[in-house]
Amino acid sequence: MQIITPPNSVTFLRILLTPLFAFLFLENDFDSSFYALLTFIFAGITDWYDGWLARKWKYDSRFGNFFDPLADKILISTAFLLFSFKGYMPFWMTALIIFRDLLITFLRMISEYQSKPFNTSFFAKTKTALQMFSIYYVLCYHIISNSPNLNKYFTNYMNPFSPIILQSILFVVTIITAWTGFVYLSNNRNLIKSIFKNEK
Repeated sequence: MQIITPPNSVTFLRILLTPLFAFLFLENDFDSSFYALLTFIFAGITDWYDGWLARKWKYDSRFGNFFDPLADKILISTAFLLFSFKGYMPFWMTALIIFRDLLITFLRMISEYQSKPFNTSFFAKTKTALQMFSIYYVLCYHIISNSPNLNKYFTNYMNPFSPIILQSILFVVTIITAWTGFVYLSNNRNLIKSIFKNEK
């Protein structure tokens, strides 16, 4: 099995970008907050690019099939942990999101290894899109919080970056994430049973 391929190298780059993103986010100044957003955007682009490389040049492997979503979960989970650390979202939301995502990722890794891919759903893809939207929203909120001029501007005029909107978005994302996890497990319950029968 070939592990070092161009798509997997790009995926590994996404993992390497995660601690850089965390460092910049925790610096707590406008420039670092802005660069944290740019780093996350670039990491998101690598997620699209490694998939494009794999499809374009047919670099399909079991390792790549579970390494790519694992890298995604590392990046996204880190973002939510940082948000809780900064007080932007309660820890119970972060814990629920990370538990759901890591559980499904773990089951998908085992199923891919056994050549029994999970059935994905439209709701799961919607969940991922909503998670990414919420992360970009919080990162913009973080930038504004670290810029007195921007903070003053949005406070004086119609403010799309208020604490109420922030908490509402994160609450909705948390509930949808938990719900899609339940749907995943329900729709693939027979597959999950067969996976663990093979493991024994």
